[in-house]
Amino acid sequence: MSLPSDSLGEFKLILVWETIFIHYILDYLGRYIDSIVRNRLIFPKFIILIVATVYGFASETV
Repeated sequence: MSLPSDSLGEFKLILVWETIFIHYILDYLGRYIDSIVRNRLIFPKFIILIVATVYGFASETV
């Protein structure tokens, strides 16, 4: 009877870890994009590519 609860706990741990990881990545990207905008070095295609990639990963995990 301990196997289902162990696997469920492991699943919750993985879910929490992925959520924290995605939040960290989004926070880092936000600061990076903010610094680019402040320095007036704007690379629209690069930013769009990063945002699209992150959005793809986020929609897959959710």
